[in-house]
Amino acid sequence: MITVWEVLKFRRRLESDPDNLDARRSFHENYEWLEGYWLSKFGEYHFDKVWKKYGNYYWQNLPEIQQISRKFADLRPVGNNENLNYEPTQEVITATNLLQTLNKTPNTHFRALMIIVRQIRNNLFHGKKMELSDELQYQRNKELVKLAKLVTEVILESLIDAEAICG
Repeated sequence: MITVWEVLKFRRRLESDPDNLDARRSFHENYEWLEGYWLSKFGEYHFDKVWKKYGNYYWQNLPEIQQISRKFADLRPVGNNENLNYEPTQEVITATNLLQTLNKTPNTHFRALMIIVRQIRNNLFHGKKMELSDELQYQRNKELVKLAKLVTEVILESLIDAEAICG
């Protein structure tokens, strides 16, 4: 159980790390904007529809997406805040392994990337994952959020082009 003192300690830590605080806020906003847009376009079960419709475009036309994917592939799979000791789900393990291959299946790779980004979002904004005492975990989570923020920025900045091409 997380105590109120641990929450306050973590907030103070973030306040003393403006880059991390900004990345977390930006990532959260970016993800919410994307999810809101995709929900309005595709409905409640939008996730698979998004990668089927846009995955090829994002993967092949935005080199930043592949570059960020390679960085995620180099990290151990993102854990799940609902599992004991934050063990990753099989879905996230498979997604990470897929990103390590980069075998030119754009829709599948984009989906794998978004599975990882979604898990980061779920852990940090819907879960109980706060880096309360472990400096290595704090730095890892900071890197994960930074990468996820970049992914969502690239996607947001290309929404108009994606719609024009994939319609």
